[in-house]
Amino acid sequence: MDSLARQPHSLAASVQAALNLDRLLDKMWEYLAIRRVYTKKKGQAPDFGDPVVLAMGRHGFTVESFIHHIHTGMLTDFRAGLVWGSSAVHQPQTCGLQHELHDEDVVQILTKTSAQQKSDKDYASRVQAHWDKLKQKKKGKAKLKT
Repeated sequence: MDSLARQPHSLAASVQAALNLDRLLDKMWEYLAIRRVYTKKKGQAPDFGDPVVLAMGRHGFTVESFIHHIHTGMLTDFRAGLVWGSSAVHQPQTCGLQHELHDEDVVQILTKTSAQQKSDKDYASRVQAHWDKLKQKKKGKAKLKT
């Protein structure tokens, strides 16, 4: 057992004796290259029940990839992110889209206010596209009724 445990990429564990199970779990997360990131809503405690799982092969470990997993529409209204955890220098740290998240970090996304959204260059075209989409949706429902 001792010689097996000393080999590279190996770990001795026992389910019966509950030996090294925590290290086994940590190594599995490390070798799979995935990280758990938790969400937090404003004024509430973090939701540790259902993490967002980020993988290196799916957009990486940045705040931007975290937002891709939640809702891609939030990227246009993104203002900043608040991060708690080992990737933050201080708690909470205000960061941008390229901040790299560590395992078990907590993230709160701050979006632009309506006044900030109105000052964007593409605001008028986004509003027009939204209304056009609604118009097409209503037109499609009208066709179904007839």
